[in-house]
Amino acid sequence: MGFSLGNTLGLIGLLSIIPLIILYLIKPKPSNLKVPSLMFFFSNTKSTTLESFLRHFHQDILFYLQLLALLLLGLSLAQPLLTYEKNAVSNNLVFVLDVSASSKVLEDGKYRIDIAKDSIKELSTSKNSLVLVKSKPVLALQNVGRSELVRYLDTIQPTDDLSDISSAIILGAELINNKGRIVVVSDLISSKGVPIDVAENLANAKDIHVDFINTAKKVRNNIGIIDLALTPDSANVYIKNYNNKDETVKLIMGNEIKELNVKSGNVEPIVFELQNGDMEIKLDVKDDFEADNKIIITKPYKDKIKVLLVGNPPSRFLKAALNSIQEVELHIAQLPVIPKDDFDIILINNIKENDLLEGSFEELKTKVTNDESDVIIASWDGIENLDFKGLLPVNFNKKNTGGIIQIDQITRFTKDIDFGEIKTYYDININDGVSLASYNGSSVISSFHLGNGEVIYYGIMDDSDFKLNPSFPVFWNNLIFHLADRLDLNEINLRTGSVLDISNTTSLNLDRAGIFNVADRKISVNLLNEKESNINLDKKETANKKFLNKAQLDPVRVNVDYKLERLLIFIVLLLVIAEFAYIKIRGEI
Repeated sequence: MGFSLGNTLGLIGLLSIIPLIILYLIKPKPSNLKVPSLMFFFSNTKSTTLESFLRHFHQDILFYLQLLALLLLGLSLAQPLLTYEKNAVSNNLVFVLDVSASSKVLEDGKYRIDIAKDSIKELSTSKNSLVLVKSKPVLALQNVGRSELVRYLDTIQPTDDLSDISSAIILGAELINNKGRIVVVSDLISSKGVPIDVAENLANAKDIHVDFINTAKKVRNNIGIIDLALTPDSANVYIKNYNNKDETVKLIMGNEIKELNVKSGNVEPIVFELQNGDMEIKLDVKDDFEADNKIIITKPYKDKIKVLLVGNPPSRFLKAALNSIQEVELHIAQLPVIPKDDFDIILINNIKENDLLEGSFEELKTKVTNDESDVIIASWDGIENLDFKGLLPVNFNKKNTGGIIQIDQITRFTKDIDFGEIKTYYDININDGVSLASYNGSSVISSFHLGNGEVIYYGIMDDSDFKLNPSFPVFWNNLIFHLADRLDLNEINLRTGSVLDISNTTSLNLDRAGIFNVADRKISVNLLNEKESNINLDKKETANKKFLNKAQLDPVRVNVDYKLERLLIFIVLLLVIAEFAYIKIRGEI
């Protein structure tokens, strides 16, 4: 037990007793006058002295009441606290339930999540909150009774998500607000976030006790697919053996079966050719964790992007950038004829008025309008002399010296691109288009929609240093994919625990594995996390942690602060009432 003051400056209020003492000391005392006619009443001197003493004592009682009232009132301003310890279990519990992928591990015929739910049902009390452990913690229930908690637990299912236990504990501590305790029911395999001890210490600093119930009972066996790297034509799959002995496993890829020998604790990579459509890769093993034994890769694009480069001659830098894109099938036009084959994108660069047959631009405009092809026009010296017949709705003015390019619109192909400084450029007026990048108010990259197709004006000529920038091939790769309406395979084959941006205002947390159609696109989601697949927690990480072996919470010693100012003010009110009563009895009021 301890005593402390919350506001020591409040002790200044004790100075109020000084005026009281001064007033008491300077109060005039009555003097006795000898009047012969009244001497009869003072004949008994002993009695008069006793009455005088009692009268003085009565006056002192009033002083002491006032003095005590001022002392207590001044002390209350200092916000006194009485701190003492007591045993507490709490009827306000925040349960942190692990629903991540590792909660699917089998423990002697029972999944870890079922073990966790049974423990929570036994511990639940009159006031319960529930936080779910995922890649981002989810507040499922707050301040509900036992029956509602049990009903919810019966409906919840494990996910394929990662686990951030620390964030869930911190969220639980915010819910409690110093009155309750947290019970973490998990295998304590945290595949994301800060160490669990950090969150526990933060909760303890708020005098919030954290209990742990470990759902991992024994050492379990697991061999799993933990990583994936995709190129347009191939896939690298990484398999890890978590067991204490070497294992020989079969990997099934469509109709192909490969046998692998994976040493204990090692990762074995394997490369294979991608097939079009959806392809399942499966480990033919029997272990305690099935969630990482299978992945699905989707490749929705059957053919390469056909690009026609038209130029006399075309820029060798553009040609090199297009050749570096594996998904591009590049064709070079033999002028003056533009092939009538079906091309996804036609790129025009460095041509003169007589390099093409008459009517070529009109035909290209028709292709764009009908969404048969998209067109990129990359600027060159003399471009202002060509009549594009409405294919490029731009008015060319004079050629100027330039400077640093400014991005006007963030798009898939301008995002995070450093265009640097442009040396020369054409001052243009764009009609019915959007400027994506500009210098000095004049667009150097523009987008135009003609019918159902798109035309891109690229005004950065070869005299710019951008062609030597590492961002140059990245820009062209992203632009080609944009016009072809394609995504990189790594953008549609995702991992659980990641966030998919559907629009500028909408995103989706990926917590389930499988094939999904989201926002007019087909995506594949797989676990692929080395930490989450490590279903046996390292004993070193839990050496200093005490686990509850059964669903029973032990009382803990907690510090309780009792504020005394209300009690003191109440006593002051009683003293004031006593003072008025005393004065009333004396007949002064």
